[in-house]
Amino acid sequence: MVIDGLILIAFFSATVFTLVHLFSNRIYRYTQMHRSRVLSFFGGISAAYVFLDLLPRLETTRLHLRVLFGNIPVFLDALAVPGLAFIGFMVFFILEHFAVYSRRGEHAKVGGDFADVSASRYSFVIQLVAIAFLNLVIGYILRFEAESGLLPLIFYTAAISLHLVILDDTMEQHYKQLYLRFGRYFASVMPLAGWGLSLFFPQNPSEGYLLLGLILGVILFNAVKDAVPKGGGKDSILFVLGAVLYSCLLLAAAWLSG
Repeated sequence: MVIDGLILIAFFSATVFTLVHLFSNRIYRYTQMHRSRVLSFFGGISAAYVFLDLLPRLETTRLHLRVLFGNIPVFLDALAVPGLAFIGFMVFFILEHFAVYSRRGEHAKVGGDFADVSASRYSFVIQLVAIAFLNLVIGYILRFEAESGLLPLIFYTAAISLHLVILDDTMEQHYKQLYLRFGRYFASVMPLAGWGLSLFFPQNPSEGYLLLGLILGVILFNAVKDAVPKGGGKDSILFVLGAVLYSCLLLAAAWLSG
């Protein structure tokens, strides 16, 4: 009964991620005048989640690495999870700049306003595959998060959902209708696919912690790239507000749990 309950709770979270992809563009429609402020607020929440929830939990990963690989070199013992986070960060950094480079190439061909130009289909396929894999991992470790407790799952679901909104905004800017008409539907299926994989190949805590390291790097990159305000003003205030509010929630939850 407990396992069945965990599976259902994880399925609910996966469904939330799917709905975020399907309806995030409506957030943009209703907040067009304040789009950057909304993203800054979401980015502050993502940053707080990375530094006050994910990083502290990943400090125990060395124990889990030994469970998976036995005796490993000291440098790998210390750098495995930060290395995975760095890989996630760098992969999405490269993909982002590849998309921008592609848009510049298309803009040189067609002219007009750069904001109206889409990147190439080749760039779209590559970036969509990366996002699909990320969503697959996000859905796959939901069961691990559910086993960690209800509060960790709630914080994970909330922070990842807001991160997906930021990610969708980036994809829409780069690929316009191509992402809205096709890409977001493909991306929306992957969290549920990852959840389904966890039923047939349930991960142990060691694997879950390693995959969290990969997700950490991606969240950090997107928060820095899209949501950290550049130039002060109300965007900066909202970034700080989001970070402070979510930090208070995380600290209150930690205090209540022990």
